[in-house]
Amino acid sequence: MSTAVLSDADKSTLKQQITAAIAAHHAWMGRLKTAAEYGRSSVDVATTQKEDVCPIGIWLTREISSSLKARPLYERTRGLHAQFHREAARTLGLALARDPKAKTELAEGGTFSHVANELRRTLYDWLAEIN
Repeated sequence: MSTAVLSDADKSTLKQQITAAIAAHHAWMGRLKTAAEYGRSSVDVATTQKEDVCPIGIWLTREISSSLKARPLYERTRGLHAQFHREAARTLGLALARDPKAKTELAEGGTFSHVANELRRTLYDWLAEIN
């Protein structure tokens, strides 16, 4: 998709937002791996399930421009992000219960891992669009 309607400043801002979103995504993955390993987390399941309190969710719901919301990647990203939080909350619940299925979810082939990878790829698709 062409990004001709985006100014250089808009592209720069979007690149910063996407880069921050990718970093936040990796941080969540690390938190879940730690929770699966030790059975504890600084974030509870209810908070984890909320899609609009993390940096990506804030960007998608409050900071992103209406012109970017009109792009096909927005709906795809928003849907995957919501699914990511549902699966993250489910996986965190397993981790806090010390259920070995938490580690399975984080491993390649787990539902959570699949959703997380799809979301990450979509975030990189945004970067590809603006370069």
